[in-house]
Amino acid sequence: MQNSKTPITDSLREQHRQILLLIEKIEMHLSSDMQKAEEIKFVLSALTRDLIIHLGIEERGFYPMLIKRGSSSVKHITQEFMEEMGHIASAFSAYAEKWESVEKIREYAEDFTKETQAIFSQLRHRIGREEAELYPFEESI
Repeated sequence: MQNSKTPITDSLREQHRQILLLIEKIEMHLSSDMQKAEEIKFVLSALTRDLIIHLGIEERGFYPMLIKRGSSSVKHITQEFMEEMGHIASAFSAYAEKWESVEKIREYAEDFTKETQAIFSQLRHRIGREEAELYPFEESI
């Protein structure tokens, strides 16, 4: 476990762990016949909820705090992260809306699987970058 120095980064890291656990639960049930489509949809709803909460904390609390307290380079990097997250959030929102029904997940299982793998890859990459590149700024202030 990393030695984080602030309650906000501790909390954000814990949220990341929960998000990654939900992603793993969904991935365990991806298959061509989607026998677990109901469970997938249930977990996807929980993931969507957790992401909305997490993004709200970052957008309304964490990013403004870094911009206010950080150096000009930290402000610039934070702005880049905010812009990038907007794109990822929009993509996830469209994904979640498209796959809002169990029937659709079952009927288009192959497309659902491909899109799920793609969006989850983006989320994992983003989480890794936040923890490696962005959170250390707050922990060093």
